[in-house]
Amino acid sequence: MPSERFEALLADYLDGTIDAAGREELAGEVERDPAAARAFEQAVGFEALLVAAHTEPPPESVLAERLGRRAEPAPVLMLAPDRRPAFGRARALAAAAAAILIAAGVWAAVGLFGPGTPVSVPVPPPAPPNVVLAGKVLVDGVESAAAGNGARVEVLGDQPAEIRLADGSNAVLAPKSLAVLHGPVGEVRQVVELTGGKGDFRVEKEPRQFKVETPLGSVTVLGTRFSVELRPGEGEKKGKPSLAVAVTDGTVEVNYAGKPETLAAGASKVFPEEPRKEPPKSGLPDGAVGFAGLLKGAVTAKADRGIDFKVTEVVKTWEASKAADPKVLLGLTVKVTASWVKGEGEKKGHPNELQLRFLKKLEVGQEATLDVKNVERDVFAIAELTKDQLAWVKEGQEPKKENPLPEGARGFAGQLRGTVVKRRDQEIGLKVVEVVKAWETSKAADPKALAGLTIKVTAAWVRVEGGKGHGNELHLAFFRTLEVGREVTLDVRNVEREVFAIGELTKEQAERAKDARKPEGDRKPERKPDGDKKPEPPKSGRDEF
Repeated sequence: MPSERFEALLADYLDGTIDAAGREELAGEVERDPAAARAFEQAVGFEALLVAAHTEPPPESVLAERLGRRAEPAPVLMLAPDRRPAFGRARALAAAAAAILIAAGVWAAVGLFGPGTPVSVPVPPPAPPNVVLAGKVLVDGVESAAAGNGARVEVLGDQPAEIRLADGSNAVLAPKSLAVLHGPVGEVRQVVELTGGKGDFRVEKEPRQFKVETPLGSVTVLGTRFSVELRPGEGEKKGKPSLAVAVTDGTVEVNYAGKPETLAAGASKVFPEEPRKEPPKSGLPDGAVGFAGLLKGAVTAKADRGIDFKVTEVVKTWEASKAADPKVLLGLTVKVTASWVKGEGEKKGHPNELQLRFLKKLEVGQEATLDVKNVERDVFAIAELTKDQLAWVKEGQEPKKENPLPEGARGFAGQLRGTVVKRRDQEIGLKVVEVVKAWETSKAADPKALAGLTIKVTAAWVRVEGGKGHGNELHLAFFRTLEVGREVTLDVRNVEREVFAIGELTKEQAERAKDARKPEGDRKPERKPDGDKKPEPPKSGRDEF
């Protein structure tokens, strides 16, 4: 039985108020539905009879001319002058003409009798086919280069198939994809039912909608470029397919599980959404979490920023360790990385360069004893390298080329005035503005060569028992009082390549450093920076640090 939509379109058609889009939709209904085709034929024939019954017959010559033009050849309507029909016979002639035209497939008789008739019925154009522009497809099981509306299409071979759809849109179906090209359905100008595979669609913009239907949901647009893919279930979701939608231009509305969702250009989403994966829990036994100390073991694998280290012995545990049972580390393989350093002005920080070079120099199978601390789950960071490990890293290393120290400035000891350009936990970058004074102990042949250079200034190194040491705490506290951009005069000495260490702080600098080490509530208001003020030469020797 024809649909209500067909009845409405047919009424508009007979009234002469139907537009081009409606005429195209009506033609599609007639082509697709045999019952609609029969109803259309009967309605047009009956309308022709009504017009003939209520209209004066035109001159015979005009009638013959119109019939000949609309349904050539039509010899039965070419009447001789002495065979002019009466008015009653004209009605029968009109009915016969309508029947002949309908039988010939022209489907139009209303409006045959010229201007002044109340109804004008244009001939509906046939629905344009869906044309295969590239690739090979089976159309209802037979290889073809065109498909009518309602046809089932299957892409052959390993190449995609490009199809120009009846509404002018383009569809590119991936290999082995399955689809049904329904054509116009109701208010929707084109419906493509994707039952398997993937389709990329370029839809020309117009008021009526374009829809892609799938077993999981539908995608509706007016004009855009987008793709729809049915993905088979994999892994934990085996047997549960998903719908992937990606939008290149415009917007689309995805209806999944009865819930509409709009995706804009550049967006893509998989339905249903992937469940959030919880971060993996620590692979360490509870008794090893928070360990800090010495571990002996062997390298089992290497990566860009670390190694896998199999523990064979827990050599020592530091007092700062929080591990309840360090011995559970025996036999485990842990990840070891360089410690992380974050300097002034750095948002993300960077790995300790010496430690990173040390880790990269280790070979798989090589044994080592490492000073490490647990920093995250099963990850350990190097706390400090031994003297021998440092020497091994530096062996064969060329001096850094970013700021090589001129020959005339090597061995300098004295006062330098400059601007802080970088600040890290244990050092600062100082751009030298002026060489204020050189001490008698200076070995620099040309101290003025330092002017304009940027040098690295660290705290003096204090040695303790056991061969290890640490930076002078007062010097480090003084560094924390400095800000990038501040001008300062420092007593320094060259200790290694372009590295300088603090010789001695002025009285004011020392007071500021001591105040910085106090709790925040006990600190004195910050004094005005010393700027160009030149400190007095220290009373003690310059080599005590």
